[in-house]
Amino acid sequence: MQHHLNVSDVMVEFLKARIDEDEQVARDANVKQDDLEWWCSPVLAAQALGEHGAVTVRSRRDNRPIARIRSESADQPADILDGTAVAAHIAQHDPKRTLREVTAKRAIIAEHQASKITGNCRRCVNADWEPVPSPCDTLYFIAAVYADHPDYRQEWRP
Repeated sequence: MQHHLNVSDVMVEFLKARIDEDEQVARDANVKQDDLEWWCSPVLAAQALGEHGAVTVRSRRDNRPIARIRSESADQPADILDGTAVAAHIAQHDPKRTLREVTAKRAIIAEHQASKITGNCRRCVNADWEPVPSPCDTLYFIAAVYADHPDYRQEWRP
């Protein structure tokens, strides 16, 4: 007898796989043990951009360079990204933050998985305090983060 997965099970498997990928990418970026927090000073970045044409994202632990983002010269088209803004984005989404998000998403998914008995979300109720079928809106919203993944299903759009 073959077991068929329901929509909730498929979505949860998809989410767990994407979160595992997020975790692996964050861990792979940790080139030095416990060096997961990064920073970029907007003031220093603006100075560096003017002097060197590049902005550096640095380790919070030992201030070593993590990445250099080069901005194009002023004669480039206006749609070239601002190196300072890109560096700030990279620093804000450092591996430590990503790993916190991984932990949070796993906890949220565990709370909102379908009950094996009823098939309803174990956490959500509607305005009349009635159980909500799984997958609930919470799972749809988390899945939407991965809408650009080839395994994402369009029917999951919230």
